[in-house]
Amino acid sequence: MLKKALIAVASVIALLLGFVIITPLVVDVNQYRPEIEQLIQKNINGSAKIGRLSLSLWGRLAIEIDELEVKDAKGKRVLAVQGSSINFPFISLISGAPELTLRLDGPEIYAIKESDGSFNLLSLAKEDSKASAASTSSTSEPEAAPTPAAEEAAAPQGLAPIIVASKVDLLIENAKVIFSDKGSGLEQKITDFNILLKDVSLGRPMDLDIWADLNTKLDTISLEGPFKMTGEINPVLKDQEVQGFEVKLESIMDKISISVPETFRKSDKVTTQLQIEAFGSPEKLTLKSLIIKFHDLVLEGRGEAILAPELSYSFNFSQNQINLKTWKEILPPLKDFVNEDMKLSWTADLVTDHLKTFKLNFKAPENDLTLVAGVENFSAPNINLNMKSTGLNIDRLLPPSKEEAEAAKAKPGSSSSAAGTGGNAVSGADGNAAQQSAAEQAASDVDAQLAELKNNEMLKQMKAQVGIRFDKVTAMNVDVQDFILKFTFNDLKAVIEPIKLKVFGGQINTFASLNLQGPRPIYKAKLTVDSIQFKDAVESQLPKFANTIMGNLSLSGNAKGESLNNDLMMKNLVMNGDFKILDASFATVDIVKMVNEGGAKAIQTIKEKFPKAPLGSIASLGSGEGKFKEVSSNFSLAQGVMKAPNFKALSFPGKGVDINGYTEIDLLGDKIQADWNVIDTYNKTGLKSVSLKEKGVEVKEILAEPGKPIRFPIKVGCKLSEPCYKYDAIPGHFWNIASKKIEKAAGDRLKAELKKRTAKEREKIKKKQKKVEEDLKKKAKDFLKGKKLPF
Repeated sequence: MLKKALIAVASVIALLLGFVIITPLVVDVNQYRPEIEQLIQKNINGSAKIGRLSLSLWGRLAIEIDELEVKDAKGKRVLAVQGSSINFPFISLISGAPELTLRLDGPEIYAIKESDGSFNLLSLAKEDSKASAASTSSTSEPEAAPTPAAEEAAAPQGLAPIIVASKVDLLIENAKVIFSDKGSGLEQKITDFNILLKDVSLGRPMDLDIWADLNTKLDTISLEGPFKMTGEINPVLKDQEVQGFEVKLESIMDKISISVPETFRKSDKVTTQLQIEAFGSPEKLTLKSLIIKFHDLVLEGRGEAILAPELSYSFNFSQNQINLKTWKEILPPLKDFVNEDMKLSWTADLVTDHLKTFKLNFKAPENDLTLVAGVENFSAPNINLNMKSTGLNIDRLLPPSKEEAEAAKAKPGSSSSAAGTGGNAVSGADGNAAQQSAAEQAASDVDAQLAELKNNEMLKQMKAQVGIRFDKVTAMNVDVQDFILKFTFNDLKAVIEPIKLKVFGGQINTFASLNLQGPRPIYKAKLTVDSIQFKDAVESQLPKFANTIMGNLSLSGNAKGESLNNDLMMKNLVMNGDFKILDASFATVDIVKMVNEGGAKAIQTIKEKFPKAPLGSIASLGSGEGKFKEVSSNFSLAQGVMKAPNFKALSFPGKGVDINGYTEIDLLGDKIQADWNVIDTYNKTGLKSVSLKEKGVEVKEILAEPGKPIRFPIKVGCKLSEPCYKYDAIPGHFWNIASKKIEKAAGDRLKAELKKRTAKEREKIKKKQKKVEEDLKKKAKDFLKGKKLPF
């Protein structure tokens, strides 16, 4: 019985061996090529061509294809394979561990995106097949709900051992991928592209090797060089079920060169490496380790993402401290300002829809900065940001370019001064240049940019709380100390309370708000300025005030306005308050010239009336007597016009003159209009000492009002940068005073003369009366002489 069974088995084996040996000899598989080509063409928009086929069943199933070519409907090549093979050893099937080897030799893929956006690879799929699939899906009847028994039968029972034990090897050699974007001009070539995927299985670790030569160009941007990646993929099984895959990948890209002209340049000597260790499943992704190395940068990351039933994640990333000074060859823009060590590091913690913590540290000579930030809810962000620094020297950190340095040297107003004032003036031509520069800067429409941003739904819902404290900041040659800022943003409205800083030798405090809801930003501010050097502020940040008054400024006021554009900000600014400037001098108004010319006009007025009368000489203000101890007024500012109705300028004791009156300055139109009274408190002009002697009449202090110092009116007009002075009111003013004094002096002399004459007449009468009395007494005595009276 056993013998018969062995004979039967031997007969079967012999038949199989005969089939394996004879079939490839008598069956020509190439006769099926046309049918295979037609089957392919039936399902694509294009054509397919298959080269010679060969079949072998000797110990294995071996199929080889000498050539395969696929073209699109336009006849352009899409895919070409020089040779391919399938190898399936029978012994692996008998052993319960099937092995399949797939090999592609020299495949070429041509991916082309046309100017109209069409993609040749996508155009291969036929529309009718897509529609048929969609129709079948939409018209299919809904399946009946499964019964409990069916659900139990359908429950996973684990993979069959033969599936777990099976493996596939995939080898792609000398592949070439060419991608072309006709619209953007991007050309990308990957040559010598090789993939070795070994032991692809659900029951054992899989090895992965990928290497290729890259060559990508877009205009002047290029990327080229060898790329290599190795890795291991390990399936994780539990009860014969795949729980997920552990992945380890490592890529070395040191020899790749990348060039973006004037922006980025990586040579083949710059370290570029990637390492990933992770676990993935349909429910979870765990990043055990991520390490990216580039030059001296090392970026590390780890974390986990839960994919089902709802997405949640938690990741941590950190970057070591790098020195930007060593990046100048990689980032050419750094060459213009990074000449010293600049060290930067950061860490970040990401949780579901949150940036839990972001911390950045920056250090450089005379510079340090710590930034800590957090964001809640990325779709409607709530941002918390805090920045601290013991010192920031922006000028040292970002020195001006050669062009900026030359422009600063040529800056107008650096040497010219108004005579007698010691102040700097911007001439009319220079003012035009400044206005032209401002116009160029205004080309960037900030209002329009903000108008676009406010339509962003995320920005509408965004909230922010910002705190900044810098012990010292140096920028544009300006030193700022104790800079404190608290800022909140909500519902497209920003509130700043407060900004505090010490600058220009004084302190500034500001409470402000900004509303972005309207067509243009609306802002309000309450400003307090305490003892800043206004000249320094003007030269640094306030060029429109260059032709006003320099000195130690204190100011308080309330402001509001609309627009953040350079050309509209000053025009729309409305402000009311008061100011005081100590140790003040006018930048363009020549006080010395104005007073001396006014005094000369006063003397001329008297001489015209009394040409022969000696008036004596008068003094003139010296070049250093055009400064003031204090200049003050309340003020208003609107449409770029500043009005100071109670303008007062008090001179230093014993020096100069005082001024009061109305002052109006058009900061946009470069105009000034002032009605001033010049008050010579200390008689520096000598006008109070002027006296008049005419026909025996002397009038002392003929130009001064009784008990008051010399005072005379002057109007200032024309351009603020080139003021002119009007003395029209001086003659009438002084003649009015002089005529009253002359009239009074003449009247006093007449009264004195009358009084004198009356006294002489009385004396004559008395003398006459006395003589009459004496004569009467004598006659009476003579009459009675020698006569005897009865008594």
